[in-house]
Amino acid sequence: MKPYVIIVNPNAGRKKGHRSANELEKELTARKIPYQRFDTQGAGNGEQIAASLKTEEFSQVLVVGGDGTLNEVVRGLSDRREMPIAIFPAGTGNDVARLLGIHNEEVALQAALSGSEKHIDMGLAEGVPFVNIFSFGLDAAIATQANLWKEKLPGWLLYPAALIKTVFDFHPLDITLTIVDAKGNETRKQEKLMLMAVCNGSHYGGGMNINPLSDPQDGLLELCIVRAMPWWKIIALFPTVYKGKHLQFREVSLERVTAVHVSSSKKMLMNRDGETWTDHQAAISLVPGALRMKVL
Repeated sequence: MKPYVIIVNPNAGRKKGHRSANELEKELTARKIPYQRFDTQGAGNGEQIAASLKTEEFSQVLVVGGDGTLNEVVRGLSDRREMPIAIFPAGTGNDVARLLGIHNEEVALQAALSGSEKHIDMGLAEGVPFVNIFSFGLDAAIATQANLWKEKLPGWLLYPAALIKTVFDFHPLDITLTIVDAKGNETRKQEKLMLMAVCNGSHYGGGMNINPLSDPQDGLLELCIVRAMPWWKIIALFPTVYKGKHLQFREVSLERVTAVHVSSSKKMLMNRDGETWTDHQAAISLVPGALRMKVL
């Protein structure tokens, strides 16, 4: 039997990653399943570890951490997509695990040991893979603030607190948007936006259902746009996102697309599965069925 490889973010979820990995090791040892464990040493190290693997020597990769750790591993394996990946949710948000029905460590272990493989789509933002969501605007600013606070606040409070901190100083963005829809038709338009999210998954920010139409196996992305609105309306909208009810606001739209290009004269704060950076533009596309994820 080829061994499993375990890639662990020991600091994920206030050290939950370390504790979960230790329990996983006990379970695998009890079942006489061979494995090798690698702990990440900082941001980006998960990608480096995954890229260095000789995948032919292992049967699957077990990722212990959150959405960011999973994203790093996917990036490291982006040219070797034949490797099955099992996610053990130990981060702050765990939104990809939620998408796959991996609600706890017991389900994760069952999926890794005896589950099936689900081929899901993989997004690309500026050629770099993402599993869940690419976004820019207010939510990227919130994600940046949340990253600063994630070791200080519990997950349920993290994003609401970051919103309150961020919303009063945020100004709508003037952007040029080029969209290729599900039928291959291209349109170009000017928009004034609070945020834009290009979604493969359904939830982000620790449970916000930004994309109620999500199907990560349909070969399509969903484009959610929130157009300019006053701060008090943003605060009113925010709690509705958790149940996917934000589409009732006239400033919000959601459509299925295959590719998006966004540009602005000013640099925009962008978010790719929790990783943030600034740029004037971004091109987003999709690789259908690229990822092999273990599920029950």
